[in-house]
Amino acid sequence: MKGSNPTLKDRAHQLSITLCLQAPVLTQSAGARSQGLDSAMWCYKGQPALPGSLVKGNIRHALVRINALSGNAIAGDIAKWFGMPSGGASTSKQANDDTKDFAPNVGSAIFDYAWMYQTTKDNKGEGDSLNAQQKNTKIKFIEKQDVRTRITINVNTGAVEHGHIQTIESPFAVGEYVTFTGKVFIRCNADELERLQRYLEMALYYIPAIGALKGAGFGRVCAKDCRVNNESGDSSTHVSLSKPSLPFDATKRYQLQLRLDRPFCISARPLAETNRFESLEYIPGHVLKGAMAAAFIHRHNAHVGFDLLHVSHAFATQTANNAVYPVAAGIIPKSIVIADNQVFDLALLSAGAPRACFLIRECAPKFETDWKAEERNTVKEKLSLTVPELDKALSLHTRITPDKNYAEKNGLFSQEEVLPFNDKGDLTWCATLHIPAESHEKLNEKTLGELTELSRYLETENILNIGRTHAKAQVAITQLENDSTAPTAKGSQECALHTSYSGADDTFLYVLTLQSDALLLPQFLSHEKTLIQSTNGDASLHQLYEDYWQAQSQNLQLVSYFATQRQMGGRYYHAYYRRRSNSVGAYQTDWLTEAGSVFVFKVNTSDREHVETMMKAWLDGGLPLHPDYGDCTWKDIPYIPQNGYGAVLINQACHQNLEPSANEVTVFQEA
Repeated sequence: MKGSNPTLKDRAHQLSITLCLQAPVLTQSAGARSQGLDSAMWCYKGQPALPGSLVKGNIRHALVRINALSGNAIAGDIAKWFGMPSGGASTSKQANDDTKDFAPNVGSAIFDYAWMYQTTKDNKGEGDSLNAQQKNTKIKFIEKQDVRTRITINVNTGAVEHGHIQTIESPFAVGEYVTFTGKVFIRCNADELERLQRYLEMALYYIPAIGALKGAGFGRVCAKDCRVNNESGDSSTHVSLSKPSLPFDATKRYQLQLRLDRPFCISARPLAETNRFESLEYIPGHVLKGAMAAAFIHRHNAHVGFDLLHVSHAFATQTANNAVYPVAAGIIPKSIVIADNQVFDLALLSAGAPRACFLIRECAPKFETDWKAEERNTVKEKLSLTVPELDKALSLHTRITPDKNYAEKNGLFSQEEVLPFNDKGDLTWCATLHIPAESHEKLNEKTLGELTELSRYLETENILNIGRTHAKAQVAITQLENDSTAPTAKGSQECALHTSYSGADDTFLYVLTLQSDALLLPQFLSHEKTLIQSTNGDASLHQLYEDYWQAQSQNLQLVSYFATQRQMGGRYYHAYYRRRSNSVGAYQTDWLTEAGSVFVFKVNTSDREHVETMMKAWLDGGLPLHPDYGDCTWKDIPYIPQNGYGAVLINQACHQNLEPSANEVTVFQEA
């Protein structure tokens, strides 16, 4: 790029952009509106705002025009700051499916999620930001509302067309000057920062208006009152939430507490023939680890220690100081059922009659897939799950044609976003870092040094580009004082697990519950040799699971299970991940056994010590991949134990505490 000086050191910088607009202003919100309103002003945390994607898109279009007039002088800068579509994003049949075509090209400039309304130009103080208590309430509009109307005139009669009236929420008076302020975060050297600031200022002079109904005079930009200020020296760029760092201790677990600056969207699964993205409610370990690696590895060239590190999924907690161990956050075992308005657990009951059907209190048990919201809440209360309620919002996005400045055909999509706060306050997402005991032999002074550098990095830097909204997270990393917060293997006598189901006194039962998705099924399930019929395929599926557990240990006898599966695939997944490890190149999907799935095992007394040693390793490092996947790494597939997948709990108390009594159970059919 022109003007770059490679000898200057990159560091974190922050620019503040103040936009001055002349009312009326409209950025339309999605979702329900007040009665009688056709278009409502978009709000964030109870305050009128401009979406950051809207501001970013307008600035980018302006710079593209400036670049065209300057003979492509800043084309490289635009690509770096704002990112570029992946080569594989094309839907053309001729598009190249090589892995490199699907590599993400994320921009280095991260724009705030919302440009917040500040003050009016002529009436200072009337639009001051809401205080901290108000901002954490659920979204609601400012008290004073003004409504504008628009109509269509019949060209022949000069009268209003029938039914052609539009009511628009317009909180600002016509001609009033209003300001919106947001920030741009970037890691670069001083020369690049100066160049970015100069071109941002230039772009603001090139943007005529922002928002909806620009052709009708809405959202005119007052360029002379817009400002781009360098706030790189501001202490708010990063506030350390951690205790002073110590050398990384491989025998300890570390907890990450993440405070997000915006809603996030992490796509749950590909949705065929749709333009809507549904979000997970947690942050997967591979997303966290990838976000850390994007900056840490590139800057420190530290690979080995980082590859050994296990990063769990991050779950939301209401209070960071009282966070639960994240692997156990809100996962309901699939052996839990509701019958006669009571909560029961069938794991141990199924061990006595693996292929039986039950009535409990003369009622058919209702499994999780059939629960209503109130029933799910009843189960959470019974299991003492303290997972906070998460609020979500739906945001709409469309691609704008840079030459004609209107919505591009087929460019509309929506995404579900998880808000980083609820009506009780801000939320914190908690995860853990650790090195499993089985990997300690691979550690040396160099790798321990790399991990110490990583912990220091997390104390002083934000984690960037989380999910589709490019969320930024402040991080606190703390060493857990002991393993009391981690799940531990419990012997059958400690849990008082029943042995009578087996009919022998020297047999013990172990109940394993997945706390995150895991690859327990073989590849190529659609192949005729491993095809599972959509109906009456339970015996085939049982055999596939039994094969997996037998591959782990011949001493494990799978008695029964309660499991659900989901399929992962799609063009991106195949080209960017699976094609690397698939020499044939044929399209294939992977089947994940979902979190909450329960497996019940029978173990002889003579094998108990060996089995418990193995289970302790699973509790520490997660379940291994199915043998079909061989030595797959993060380059081949994201669903590996190092990324938080295959986490387990064993012999949870609910299996015994919620077991129905013998007089409550009726066995009415057995295969």
